[in-house]
This record gives sequence, C-alpha cells and structure tokens, in this order.
Amino acid sequence: MMKKRISSVFIVTVIFSLLMANSASAYATWGFTLTGGVKDRYYYVDPSNPKFSTITSAVAAWNTIDPVYISPSQFSSTDVAFYYTSSVLSSQIDFYTSDYGTTGWYGLTLFYNGTSMYPAGSGPTGPYTWCKIQLNSTSSYPAPTNTWLAIAIHEMGHALGLAHFSGSIMDAGIAGLTTPSGLTSDDINGIRSLY
Repeated sequence: MMKKRISSVFIVTVIFSLLMANSASAYATWGFTLTGGVKDRYYYVDPSNPKFSTITSAVAAWNTIDPVYISPSQFSSTDVAFYYTSSVLSSQIDFYTSDYGTTGWYGLTLFYNGTSMYPAGSGPTGPYTWCKIQLNSTSSYPAPTNTWLAIAIHEMGHALGLAHFSGSIMDAGIAGLTTPSGLTSDDINGIRSLY
C-alpha cells in the first residue's frame, strides 16, 4: 500500500512539474507600471518626425495584445490600446527622433511622474505618469543591425513597464541583433503580468 501511495505521489509531482515548465514565462519588469494602465491611452509623435511611420508601426505592434480568454465569463484585463494625438498635453508616451550625439544608445526611455523625471538611464523607482522616448539618429554610429522598428518597439516596451531581458525584443543589445525584430511571447506575457 505504501509503495502505491509513493508511486502515485511521484507521478502527480512529475506531471505537475512538466505542466509548470511548459507554462513558464521569461521576462523582466521595472516593478512599476504606467499610471492608468495601457488601455485607451495616447502617444504623441510630430508628423514631421523622420521615423513617424516606424513609430506608428511600433505602437501598432503593441496594440495587437488582446485580452486573454480565461473562462466563458472572464478575460484578462490586458488590452493595449494607444491612439495618436497631436497634443503632448494629452499623451502618455512621447516619441522624438534627433541627433543626440555619441551617447552610447540608439534609443532611450525617460520616465516622469508629473513634471519630475526619474534618473536617466535607469528604470522608474516609483509610479510614473508618462514617458519620453528618444531615438538617436546620430551619424556617428553605424546603422543598427536590427531595424529601427525593433528599436522603437523595444523602447515602448520600457514605457509599458518592461526591463531588459535576453532573447526577446527587450534584449539590451537589440540594435546589434538581427532577431527578434518584433514581439515575442515573453514580451507579451510580461505586459500581461503587469496590467
């Protein structure tokens, strides 16, 4: 009798472990989110920005994240929906492209709580109400190996609350990689874990 009980427990443990391994996610977050969430929010980019269409496509990539079906009566709350606005006063994410010089980066996301900016080059250390994304078009650097679209998607991922994580669009070296060039399941699961 004891042998059967141990065997049953062992089998259940192995099956549970396998199920958990298949559902594991890999992502990193700042630990803080954009105040007000990611649904029915606004982004700003000047129409004369040389990367306007690239930025619009990056936002569209994040906007493809839909709620997850959980049960017949329940869905997850994640539904990323950012809309273009021509006013920086009503936006939560602002995009700018300029020659920022030899800074060491192709893209940078700055986090603000009202008018107070968190230290540049690090994630937020508290709640944040909006972000400024800067794309560095300096001619001092070689063209990125990856696309500007991937870099813009990466920076918006920061604005939504994701930190660097290898093997995803949030890889710290995304500009020097050839893949991924779009969202991975880890990026999507990271956002779903936050909102």
